[in-house]
Amino acid sequence: MSGMVERPRYWYQQEAVDAVMRCIANGGGNPICEMPTGSGKSITMAKLSDAMRKQWGARILIVAHRDKLVKQNARAMREMIGAENVGIYAAGIGIRDRHHSVIVAMRDSVHARMHELGRFDAVIIDECHIQGAKIRAIVEHVIAQNPDARIIGFSATLYVGPRAEPLTMIDDAIFTSIAYTIDVKTLIDESYLVAPIPGESTAQIDMTGVPLVAGEFHAGESERRSDTDEINAACATDVINALNNGRRAAMVFGVSVKHCVRLRARFEARGMRCAIIDGKTPETERDRIFANVENGALRVLLSCGVLTTGIDLPIVDVVAEVFATNIPSKHVQVVGRGMRTYKHGVKTDCVVFDYGKNTERLGPIDNIKRREKRGEATRKECPRCHAANHNSAKQCKECGAPFPIVETEATDDERMTRMASTAPIVEALVETIEHNGRKVKVSRWVVDAMTTSEHIASTACLRVDYWGVLHGGRGDRSCIASEFLPIESTRGTSIVGKFCREHKWKRPHTMREALSTARDIARPVSIATIVDGKYRKIVDKCFTMGEQASLF
Repeated sequence: MSGMVERPRYWYQQEAVDAVMRCIANGGGNPICEMPTGSGKSITMAKLSDAMRKQWGARILIVAHRDKLVKQNARAMREMIGAENVGIYAAGIGIRDRHHSVIVAMRDSVHARMHELGRFDAVIIDECHIQGAKIRAIVEHVIAQNPDARIIGFSATLYVGPRAEPLTMIDDAIFTSIAYTIDVKTLIDESYLVAPIPGESTAQIDMTGVPLVAGEFHAGESERRSDTDEINAACATDVINALNNGRRAAMVFGVSVKHCVRLRARFEARGMRCAIIDGKTPETERDRIFANVENGALRVLLSCGVLTTGIDLPIVDVVAEVFATNIPSKHVQVVGRGMRTYKHGVKTDCVVFDYGKNTERLGPIDNIKRREKRGEATRKECPRCHAANHNSAKQCKECGAPFPIVETEATDDERMTRMASTAPIVEALVETIEHNGRKVKVSRWVVDAMTTSEHIASTACLRVDYWGVLHGGRGDRSCIASEFLPIESTRGTSIVGKFCREHKWKRPHTMREALSTARDIARPVSIATIVDGKYRKIVDKCFTMGEQASLF
């Protein structure tokens, strides 16, 4: 259109850099950026480092908590800034550079050896929602050496813990402001990410009565509920069906390594090759496994937490959460594993099988439930030195005395039915309509078949069943919804008449005539439904591909 200026590719990355630079220049303290998984944090951090070096002559430390992230970030930095300016400090990689203007460091390697690296003007913390004593030690050393140094964070989740407390509001917060955020819907709408859609999992983990320990489900009981023959068999069936119906590769997340081994046995019994990656898997073996997933030799990758961050496998378009969690950031990070684009539009979405009903418990990934603090219950007193501590603290921040583990009952949010969850994963993408005075979610389905039969109840009806799959999903085909037409009843005149007009069907006057001419009923290419009580109710039908495309 005239007057419109086309935005450059990955425009939001430069926006993020400009926002951080403005924040620091205006005395904004220690800023953070929220960028969803797959949006290019490594490149954005490289652009920011380049800008700080050129404008302010800054020396910069980039900290990551895994070797894989160190390698990714170093590669992006060297491409942007030049290999001669970028060093790596990571024992697992076997490199301990000390004197470059930009150092990309592994958290566990550098936290106790910061004295070897000299003075820095800025620290960029990748996946900054993962903090702890080692990150704080790094930050404190840098500030001690240079009080004017700035600490900058990047993450897809700018909150921590079961209450999703903002990183800028936690006790002793490192970060003071949010410089930039880009929402998931924008990146999906502009094809930088693909939409995660709920898969219809055929079993659900029953977490009723499982206690919470420090805000998360009790580990042992959670594993006992998740690692069952029923759940594992359902996962194998659902994921394999999705892969057999056009999906390319799956990431399956279990509760423990033992759980992943049992899941692998289920997949292999069905003839599906798969591999497990855990904390002990050597780096060379991981790279070999990743390569086999990319080339199709392996189609299922299992893990119990190692792959939640820092993994770049765009081919993955199936994610299975075979666990329940009360920690929002864990759920968001796992879903993000499937949201990267793949080969310029070949991948249009990612199906997520949520066996733990995590979306229902925690909310959509773009609108996580932030639970309010409950007054004084969020503080506890150390029995040794009487210092006030956060309620989630495992040991006293003043004297180091350990707190006893206190188990609490799960809230009503955890007491949910065993019905399959189809809760929307991205709230902004949900279509809604007004129904009976309230907003209800609309689901759109691709219809590939329609069947008819006689249904005998108080009134004889022609039953019309619509078969197909959720739009964008290539999983199990099922009966989507049904309509019941009282062909011979005078009370059903308007219902039958409307159906005949929609489906271009000559109105029958008897059940026998209806059954004999049912083949003439025009089949819609798609339908839209809402949940009305126990059943799906059809609210829209599309009979041409053009009409369908305009709606989708």
